[in-house]
Amino acid sequence: MIKTVIFDWAGTTVDFGCMAPVHAFRNAFLEKGIQLTDKEIR
Repeated sequence: MIKTVIFDWAGTTVDFGCMAPVHAFRNAFLEKGIQLTDKEIR
């Protein structure tokens, strides 16, 4: 019986190139005054 399935955040399985996780991480770090580029986040 399958109990758990984990997919990657960046959408390799579905919607490759999805930016939602990047925006979420950027906003979380910005709340603490840390600015990161997309490359650093990925």
